[in-house]
Amino acid sequence: MDPKDDCRPRGRRRRGAAAACALAVAGLLGTFLPAAALVILHAAPSWTGGRAPDGSADRPFTDLAQAVAVAGALSHREATREPGAGGVVLRLAPGEYVLTPHPEIEPTCGNCLDPDTAVPFTLGLRVSGRGVRLEGAPDGTTVIRTRSGYGILVQDCDECALSRVVVTGGVRDTSGLATDAAVVVQRSSVTIEECVVRDNLGDSSAVAKTIVG
Repeated sequence: MDPKDDCRPRGRRRRGAAAACALAVAGLLGTFLPAAALVILHAAPSWTGGRAPDGSADRPFTDLAQAVAVAGALSHREATREPGAGGVVLRLAPGEYVLTPHPEIEPTCGNCLDPDTAVPFTLGLRVSGRGVRLEGAPDGTTVIRTRSGYGILVQDCDECALSRVVVTGGVRDTSGLATDAAVVVQRSSVTIEECVVRDNLGDSSAVAKTIVG
């Protein structure tokens, strides 16, 4: 099994399995990533090298979901080894990252009389961990096209950050109960700086028929 395939968001997948798949990918990095307080990974929209991407500067990840999963797993590893570690920086090269939306279920509902109502939604990217920073290019040319209701979900991420990226291309979920947003934050502390969030409504007819969260 390709560990990358299991690191994509999926409906009702256990979070323990998500961490395990990320660690399996992270094992590929152990021979060259330093076990220092700060770990730096790299991602790019495309790469034409002959060897498989591994997150190094010379072989950046081209699958953003995979890169973020590895970053989260490594952040937990570094925090366990050295409390107060500097975390993981994922540097995103200029260009457009087009995400693949995946169906998931939100166990609580912010738009319901009963907050325990399960709500279906689409997810572009989940960011979790400790001290995980996604950094776009200094000139602001890193674009993340989410194509999802929950474009970027920052979930259970302590002292994390999103900087210098354009978040766009969100699509309103068909469920009017979904609390959609370009960036959704749950149980996290996150800094969002020097970002542009635009054009995330999707189909105007779908927006007219649903509640905007």
